[in-house]
This record gives sequence, structure tokens and C-alpha cells, in this order.
Amino acid sequence: MIFRNFALFPHRTVFQNVEYGLEIQNVDPEERRERGMQALEQVGLKGWEDSN
Repeated sequence: MIFRNFALFPHRTVFQNVEYGLEIQNVDPEERRERGMQALEQVGLKGWEDSN
């Protein structure tokens, strides 16, 4: 079960929320994109990355 109502930024897309941890660690944007997409695929959310 995933509780989506907390711990996510409502003003960001699904993908921006996924990559947030990498962003604050100053990971290169290209690497963030690659790792974020891998994470979305792994949990079955590919195709939802632009949703709010």
C-alpha cells in the first residue's frame, strides 16, 4: 500500500517526485533522469511520469 497524500510534493509531477532525492544530492540531471525512469519502470508506473 502506498499513501500518496503525504511525503510527496503536490506541485511536482510523479517523475519530479521520484527524482527529488537525487536532485537534493546534486546528482547530474542526465543520471537522475535515467535512474528515475528505471525506478518508475520497476514499480509499474511507466507512462505516469508526467501526471500530478
